[in-house]
Amino acid sequence: MRHALVLAVCIAICGCSAAVLECADRVEGSQFQATYVYGVEVDALHPCGESEPSWASYNWEGAELLSFYKSETTRPYQPIYIEFRGAYLAEEMDGFASSYAGLLHILEIEKMSLEVPEACHSAAL
Repeated sequence: MRHALVLAVCIAICGCSAAVLECADRVEGSQFQATYVYGVEVDALHPCGESEPSWASYNWEGAELLSFYKSETTRPYQPIYIEFRGAYLAEEMDGFASSYAGLLHILEIEKMSLEVPEACHSAAL
């Protein structure tokens, strides 16, 4: 009985630690450089150096991003370059988002540009 109690406490502690770390990642985020494409049925971020794009998620940062995208791009589905602080979200996706590798949430945009750096050209959708 005592061993079962110790095991249950250890599982509870590890589970809580993982949840705390995931929560901290969502709040603090990581630095990303990516291409971004927006259009009908598309709202995609493709981090430089990664093989698959992710569906874009954002709160108030999205208004600035979409305003820049719509006012500066000259052709449909034109990739732009962004640098941002963000985090992958472990949430179930449906609809068009379900065909993407993951859900990448933008916490803070640091740079937006029509010029996609050479190192990110393979990430251009």
